[in-house]
Amino acid sequence: ILLARGKVRYLLKKFDDAVGDLERVIEARPGSPEAYYFRGLIRAAKADEMQVAGQDARAIYPSSIADFDEAMRLQPGYYYGFLARGTAYLALARATQTRGEDPSACYESAVRDFGEAIALSPRDPVARLNRAIAFGAQADLLEAAGKEPWEPFDRARKDLEAGIESDPMFVDVHRAMGNVCLGLGHAMSRAGRDPLETLQGGIDAFTDVITAHPEEAEAYVGRGVARASIADWMVPHGQDPREFWEAAYEDFTTAIGKEPRLFQGYANRAMLLEQLGRFDESVTDYEAGLKVAPGEPMLTQGLARVR
Repeated sequence: ILLARGKVRYLLKKFDDAVGDLERVIEARPGSPEAYYFRGLIRAAKADEMQVAGQDARAIYPSSIADFDEAMRLQPGYYYGFLARGTAYLALARATQTRGEDPSACYESAVRDFGEAIALSPRDPVARLNRAIAFGAQADLLEAAGKEPWEPFDRARKDLEAGIESDPMFVDVHRAMGNVCLGLGHAMSRAGRDPLETLQGGIDAFTDVITAHPEEAEAYVGRGVARASIADWMVPHGQDPREFWEAAYEDFTTAIGKEPRLFQGYANRAMLLEQLGRFDESVTDYEAGLKVAPGEPMLTQGLARVR
């Protein structure tokens, strides 16, 4: 009864009460991997909510990870334990990075746990998706440190390709593929490498998301950014970018129409208009974005440029 009540309280986001229930279960049944697993989930969920609220949750994730450690000690080869612990390490890495500290060890631990989950269930796309996200974060860290990011980007793409092969209808994998292609494409451009094929892969991935969820404004923004990035590469290489500029403009406009509170739609359309020399329209978009997201640096810096 206490375990069931703890699960219900967890779903209701009554995290402290849920942890209390699970602690009583563990006192009565110290050999229950399920009890440790669910207490870890609850602690991680509480930490996630704190992070969203701008609070520092770094001290809570380790207790969640310790619960998953114990669950897997009691039940070796526990797929969901590896998946949950990897997710907690991934969240801890982000929390650590947000506070300006080095998240590398946490990303490495996440990659290792997702790898164990994949070994236990090779065709489950969830672990593939999460490991790809961790690989993408590692690639970003490498590039920020002036090192080559190609290996982790390549590993991320391979994981996502495997995830799509396992479950083509799992839209989250297509969305992640779009984001990885964007990150890799931008890194290639900065390194002077031709990014067109990679960015086209991003367009294709976001188009898959839009086909499945035509109201998802973020997917239109992502596809628009990929198209605008192709145009940016074409200009100095003597190619005509107008088709991609027009398509990007349409995507950003569609995103704004579907979600007027999404500042990224205004910001990216404003930057495109700025690039095209349409400064009055660019100012209008920057100002509209600031009404949605006051103080957002992408918008304030852009507005300062065009005024």
